[in-house]
Amino acid sequence: MFSTKKIIITGLLFYISLNLFCETFFSGIAGGIIKVKAEQNAENNIKPAVLLDAYLSGQANFSQNVWSRISFSLQTDNLMENAPFGKTTSLFQVDEVSFTIRQKIDSFNNYFSLYMGNYEPIGSDLFLTRQFGIAPISSRITETWQNVSGNLLFNQSGFGLCDIMRFKGPVALGIYAYMNNTSENTHSVNTDFRLGGTQRFLTFDINLGLGAPVAKGKYDDVLFAVEKINWHTGATFLIGNYYTSSLFVQGGILKGLFTTGQGINKIDKDDIYFLIEPRFTGKTVKTHLSFFFLPPETVSSLFFVNGQLGANLNIFTDKLRSRNTGFDMGLNTGLTFNNLTLNNLETWMTSVKSMDFQLYVTPYISAKIAEGEINSMVSLNVMGLISSKIQDSVTVNIGYKSSF
Repeated sequence: MFSTKKIIITGLLFYISLNLFCETFFSGIAGGIIKVKAEQNAENNIKPAVLLDAYLSGQANFSQNVWSRISFSLQTDNLMENAPFGKTTSLFQVDEVSFTIRQKIDSFNNYFSLYMGNYEPIGSDLFLTRQFGIAPISSRITETWQNVSGNLLFNQSGFGLCDIMRFKGPVALGIYAYMNNTSENTHSVNTDFRLGGTQRFLTFDINLGLGAPVAKGKYDDVLFAVEKINWHTGATFLIGNYYTSSLFVQGGILKGLFTTGQGINKIDKDDIYFLIEPRFTGKTVKTHLSFFFLPPETVSSLFFVNGQLGANLNIFTDKLRSRNTGFDMGLNTGLTFNNLTLNNLETWMTSVKSMDFQLYVTPYISAKIAEGEINSMVSLNVMGLISSKIQDSVTVNIGYKSSF
């Protein structure tokens, strides 16, 4: 999240950069989705709730080798709270502001970028799609409309720079250096190393990062102090490709710790995440079976996932569309446990017997209309219907996105 002052400064810098060049080509994507559900207020009354998620991402090409990107998103509270014309609390966030220069050096291209926000974060496939021009490979169950990058497995937001070397073969190496705030009096200086590539039957994106929290004002005679080193890692693999049956694997460690006194500390199981998804491709129908344990911050922004630990079955077809028309449709079934994590996984049978889980059934459809695409889904919580809790039972999502 960024303060109003930072947002204004960002906008001014972006506006000035646009005017530095006489011929600018601008392109981007915008989308928004309305969520309709029931809410229970403090008086235990059921009332309708309408919420909006929207995002805009644009790229300004000043020349063939110089461009800038800006992305931001908006999330609102219940629009019906002060309907129809009252003010509604909302959250505005700058997701990315970046400036990139490309330089061709012998047999590879070098991309140097200055950025603010989440720049091609781990968990999304932005790095792979931008560098290699491939179709998105992320799991459908981790789709979100809160930003253009999709799911974010851990926070890499900050102010920084990166240098990406794209070699003649389909391989790219990236080095990132950025700074962010971890608390009111602590800043973290971070360095990430990234390796990505694609072949006919293998696509991969691997990241390893180190962070040094710098404490300010904690000690009397010390300007700043580094007491520990955090480390994180993440990896995405697609074995196979879009046209064949394949295996999608994503996983990593949110936070490891290294201290001078204890060395590499034991990793908390709840700081481990994974998504394992076999994908089966038939003539007209595709079936994706997923097993996952995801960070709570990631889960909060997703449509098809409603808990950290669970399994998912997604059956759909995308053979009903052509280049300019058509639609996709599918049925998603998700099972998540309410109070299970990797630290107490041995109690899963107790959770099953006590029915301490959620079962969601979500039919969905998307259709191309004009230059955009409309998406709609109805999510039914079977456990909520059984317990007659209407506020937890039905959610309707209707969204639209378009490129320009």
